[in-house]
Amino acid sequence: MWWPGGGDDDESSDEPLRKVPRDFLYPEALSDADCPEVSFGEVEDAMAHTNFIEVDSDLYTNMLMSSLSPTDNTFSRLCSVSMVILVAFLQCVLGSAIYLHVQKAMSWTDQSIQALSMHATYTDLKNGGKLQYTRLELPDVIDFCGDFSYDLNDQNLPGSNWSAYYEYSKVPINNWHPWEIPPTDRSLLDKARFVLENTEFMHCYMIVTFMWFLTVSYGLRNLVQFIMAVVKMPTTRHDQDAVLREIGGEFEIVAFTPLAKRMGLASVMYRIFINLTIFLIGCQFLLWTSSNIELILNALAVTFILELDSIAYKAVVSAPRQNLISQLRPLRWRESSACSRKHSSALSAGKVVGVLGAAALGTIMLRAVQQNAYMHMFSLVASICLFEGPTPGYWTQFRAMFPAPGLCETVLQLKCEAPLVGEEGVPCVENW
Repeated sequence: MWWPGGGDDDESSDEPLRKVPRDFLYPEALSDADCPEVSFGEVEDAMAHTNFIEVDSDLYTNMLMSSLSPTDNTFSRLCSVSMVILVAFLQCVLGSAIYLHVQKAMSWTDQSIQALSMHATYTDLKNGGKLQYTRLELPDVIDFCGDFSYDLNDQNLPGSNWSAYYEYSKVPINNWHPWEIPPTDRSLLDKARFVLENTEFMHCYMIVTFMWFLTVSYGLRNLVQFIMAVVKMPTTRHDQDAVLREIGGEFEIVAFTPLAKRMGLASVMYRIFINLTIFLIGCQFLLWTSSNIELILNALAVTFILELDSIAYKAVVSAPRQNLISQLRPLRWRESSACSRKHSSALSAGKVVGVLGAAALGTIMLRAVQQNAYMHMFSLVASICLFEGPTPGYWTQFRAMFPAPGLCETVLQLKCEAPLVGEEGVPCVENW
């Protein structure tokens, strides 16, 4: 078996390799007299039946090269396989951490902490149907509904005998525009309204999600092409057969050993599983992200997990092996079908339209799911804020519902009458 630095090429194999066409794949290896001018259409016809895929610089390629190398012993090959398994395990661990964080701390599913806390709060507030005593505490009001402050103004209220009134304001921004409130200061009600109403967030979400679909589609497309390359490449049955060919200082893989084919197919199936798993986790992660900057950061986080094998490759694989992999030519194989250039162009255009259409459809569907989820969140939180506010005078029993103080006043821009000493009457909202 010929290998860089491993000796001369032995051509004495009983099973010769299938010849790789060189007339249009590698014209630089031919002299000027052997390279007649051809039309652009002829080149397109030739390339229509030829496929190629770049060899990625990652741990999976290192494992494949280790199975091809006659100088790598069993221990070296086991090390390359172990690194692939270890990095895949780390990807699963990081993906699981994101998934658990989303389910417990970000989402509003039945098992999330927020939903369980909300249902527990509702059960406690119901108090067996008696509707009495203090229900929501002040920290709950701030987390669920928002922070409200009031000022007592000693001024005459037109149309009444009152000379003082409460005037509530919403903190930190005295309006109900959630996009003007910093993300860290938004209540659950503000967060739901921001996702549902803000146009800028919707556009950012659609762009980031669309690019996430394209990123995963690109990876899956490369994996499918690699499977085709492994299947179509010639197989050498003897160790002395050549698997590499040197062309102009670069190297071309001309055949796979049976071990390399098995390891290549196994690694592809493994990578498809990892990519699909991270893809689904990433969709959940983006679904429950509620600010523009977090959308970009979270998308980069899940992309980092996908690129973990390339990062580990640059850190642990030896320099000679990295240099060899960087000098590998793309894997090429010819299609056996006699498809014309016109049909090939139509097929290529159809693939592009199909990928873009699938990514756009997936983005629209994910946005629809997000809207439904946050609408459910908004309805639940708004109900709590409107009907489960603190009971005025916790020592008194009321068979009635009360909103969170400041909620209705700021939404409707109301001013609440305050009684003066010696006069009868009660304010419309009482401090708790």
